[in-house]
Amino acid sequence: MESAKPKGNHRGKKKPQSGDQDVPEGTSGQTAGPPQGQQQKQQKSGQGGGGKYKQKQLLKQQQQQDLQQQTGEGTQILLPTTSNAPTPPSQPIEKSLAKVKLDLVRPKNYGVAGTPVKLEVNYLALNLDKLPAKAYHYDVDIQPAASRKWQRACFSRFRAEALPNRLIAYDGHKNAYTMQPMDPMDKVGVAVSLDNRERRFTVRMKLAKVVDLRSLKGGNEHNQAPAKQCLEVVFGTASDRDPRLIRFKRSCYFAPLKRIKRNHELWYGLHQSLILGSKLFLNIDVAHKAFPSGVPVLDVVGDLARRRWNDSPNVPERIDDTLAFKLHNFLKGLEVSYTGPSSVKKVFKYNSLRGPASSQLFKREDGTKMTLAAYFTQQGYRLRHPELPVMHVGSTVRNIMLPMELCQILPGQALNKKHPDECTAQIIKRAATDAPTRKRKIMELRDQISYSNCPIIKEFGIGVGKDFEVIDGRIIAPPLIEYKNRRTVLPEHGQWSGDNEGFITSNQRELRWIILNLDSYNTRQSDVDSFGNNVFNESRKKGMQLEPFSMQNNYYEPRNTRMNMKQLETELENSLGYFKKQQLDFVIVVIPGIGDHYSRLKQKAELVVGVLTSCVKGNTVKNTRSPLTVVNNILLKVSSLYVLHSTSTDSVVFPDQRKNQRNEPRGTITRPKNPTYQKAHHVRRSGRDPPIPRTIHNSQRSWCCRLVRPERIPLQTSLPTAGPQRRNDPRPRGHHADDVEQLQEQKQPTTARNDPLLPGRCLRRTIFAGSRH
Repeated sequence: MESAKPKGNHRGKKKPQSGDQDVPEGTSGQTAGPPQGQQQKQQKSGQGGGGKYKQKQLLKQQQQQDLQQQTGEGTQILLPTTSNAPTPPSQPIEKSLAKVKLDLVRPKNYGVAGTPVKLEVNYLALNLDKLPAKAYHYDVDIQPAASRKWQRACFSRFRAEALPNRLIAYDGHKNAYTMQPMDPMDKVGVAVSLDNRERRFTVRMKLAKVVDLRSLKGGNEHNQAPAKQCLEVVFGTASDRDPRLIRFKRSCYFAPLKRIKRNHELWYGLHQSLILGSKLFLNIDVAHKAFPSGVPVLDVVGDLARRRWNDSPNVPERIDDTLAFKLHNFLKGLEVSYTGPSSVKKVFKYNSLRGPASSQLFKREDGTKMTLAAYFTQQGYRLRHPELPVMHVGSTVRNIMLPMELCQILPGQALNKKHPDECTAQIIKRAATDAPTRKRKIMELRDQISYSNCPIIKEFGIGVGKDFEVIDGRIIAPPLIEYKNRRTVLPEHGQWSGDNEGFITSNQRELRWIILNLDSYNTRQSDVDSFGNNVFNESRKKGMQLEPFSMQNNYYEPRNTRMNMKQLETELENSLGYFKKQQLDFVIVVIPGIGDHYSRLKQKAELVVGVLTSCVKGNTVKNTRSPLTVVNNILLKVSSLYVLHSTSTDSVVFPDQRKNQRNEPRGTITRPKNPTYQKAHHVRRSGRDPPIPRTIHNSQRSWCCRLVRPERIPLQTSLPTAGPQRRNDPRPRGHHADDVEQLQEQKQPTTARNDPLLPGRCLRRTIFAGSRH
């Protein structure tokens, strides 16, 4: 049977083969027909050349023609095709989007519920009226490579010698910006002295590109990134004028005011960043960070050696493995200052710990070997702690070893590592202030930096506002939370405290459980006994059924908890496997405060054995003065996993009882039954809900903005999904970026109803790619 002839005239061209498409010619646009195999199926079914597929495409073409008549512009429609014909090269999406101007869409149906108030936000408006049209971006190459501390000192010396009359904004690494172009120059050698050490560098600046600053005054946000980066570097130079400031990431910190625990100092600083909202803002906020104190290394050793924080910090005669591990983590990445018997100071970077000074050998210039203790005795200085380990400092390829008692930590070193838990608690306590106090701190730090007096900011013609931005706000009454027996809880001090309330739904059978102590070296059995009784007593208040706790039946301690990680993994797998054979419902594990016990335990429990575990640090168990929040969180987790229904409900929002698609109260938080230990392939095969908590009611969209192409538009009505494409789905897998030279803005009607909770102003814009909000 012959295939159906396509409409239109081919004008002598050969017939399309299999896999090609029949393209009818018309005056309004071009459309692609179905493949040849599909045409044969259409003719067999008696539809000829006008099957359902082609009818849909013609309908879409007609809709596009109607849109063309409304807008008065010619439009071409590009339909999906299976042809392998080469496509014309696409234009860069950035160049096309740069021509589009997007205005901030404000929702019409914003809410009116609550008490209207005026709010101050920590945003300073920027005046860009005198901002020039362009700036010049230069790549800075400093050789040999060094830290940013040396790079800033090197560039400052280079600018003073080679470019004394130029104002240059430098980010401390590779980028520099100027207002006027510079003449090409060769490499320039400079000598820098820092920390009683002199180094020589070569500096070279090369023009990278010209930055268009006019995009910040209005236009599409896609071409604002280079200009925003330029101004970020410009504002960062305001803190370089004060030598007291220590820069770390986007914040600058002043000298410490208060001392906190664990040999750390609390430094206050100012965090700044540019925000692209309805206009350009400078977001400033007070920052807090713990810096290592500039104290002798022996003080750190004595502080870490204390078993309890109320003990006096005494330096031990010897250091065990646990104390050596803590000391190494504290000194890792720090620079220490060494003062020898001749009173000469040198600065080195710490690498690692070596053996005691009384037995650690080193090779002298004449080839003989000698211990460090004997060497310093020969130099006229007798070490007070020869049994303490020495520190390997400086270059890793050289064996430079120093005794601890002659070294001191340099102050003001900002490291990108986790603070000790005691320091984090102190930071939260000092940072939790009221709004007037926080505003006063921000204003004091802003006045010390003094943006208006910075010459580089003046050179770029940027004006910084003096006061915070004032916006409209509404205070909405918080909802009531309903617990068991229809008891409701009101918010107090900013939180809903339901520690003494029972769960709405709890387990119906008695659960078997046990406490596994992996920190028996620091956690006593009496502390574990008190903690276990607290768990059982709180479960009764919540309405849960747990087996009564006793040290004989609900406690297990390995014979040796001070083992290496490989032995510990074997012990964990054997212990957890035994608990599973005994049909225990969950295990509470007491872990040490140091090491990666948590990650290894969870891998064995969830991926290998398959038993429910909840980890608690030994310090939390010993701290009897702490509230029962940890115990309540453990019971909440266990209750949500071991109920007889498919989901467990711990509390609901009251009195909003509007039903949703799952026939549950709006605002209900649900958790699937026992989700943690179902293998991923079992969940996919059974078709069950994914093992994640979910909230029934989600937020609404207040407005949306869609970009369309007037000339070539893929007929795709929805965003592409992450799953596999349907076999007969003619739509392409994703959005195409071909030929988007003329993008236009098409404002869609808002999908929000008259909800009184919707906001009325968008101060900050955020782009979510490929998701619905």
